[in-house]
Amino acid sequence: MLKTYINAREFNEIKKSFLAAIKIDLADATSEKAAQEAISEAAKQISLADISEANEQAAIKAIAQSYDGSPESIIERLLDASPEEYNFVSREVQKVQTGGFKTAK
Repeated sequence: MLKTYINAREFNEIKKSFLAAIKIDLADATSEKAAQEAISEAAKQISLADISEANEQAAIKAIAQSYDGSPESIIERLLDASPEEYNFVSREVQKVQTGGFKTAK
């Protein structure tokens, strides 16, 4: 069972999961060049696949209230399900996350 909508607080929590994966420590950067080097090094460590997966799972956690009749371990049980089942839930969660609105032409 999925929520039919999410509020702004829940939406921001999902966004936060995306940004939490991007960590840049500029505490020791004493010059613009050092800051650029720190950013460049941090960029090498970023895995877009990991960020995407974390964001998708945060959305499922925020929106899915139960899976197969139980609210327990939704993500883990979905990961053990078939890819088709996982993708179906992910698509439905995305509809709730985006409000299901079509872009105006």
